[in-house]
Amino acid sequence: MRFFSSTVAALSLLTGTSAFSPSSTTIRSTTIHKSSTSTTLSAVAPSTLYDKIWSSHIVDDDGLSALLYIDRHLVHEVTSPQAFEGLRLASRSVRRPDCTLSTV
Repeated sequence: MRFFSSTVAALSLLTGTSAFSPSSTTIRSTTIHKSSTSTTLSAVAPSTLYDKIWSSHIVDDDGLSALLYIDRHLVHEVTSPQAFEGLRLASRSVRRPDCTLSTV
């Protein structure tokens, strides 16, 4: 019971609310590290594979939209002519031709 009480108290401090009252704060995962000198409680939200890939490709994020670095360029026979025409009109080139993959 003592361990449970200290865990509830730590969760209350972590969320800023009583552990027994409803709250808008949700702790999705809690890890407790116990050593001979102290107990550390940390809340870590688990990340999906999608979240990990997304966050590793963010170049800039203003809170409304994110600018991502895409390290592959897929060329398809239906939509690529318009894309390359747009690059030509904007006087741009494909940044990394070595990362371009094509399908037919």
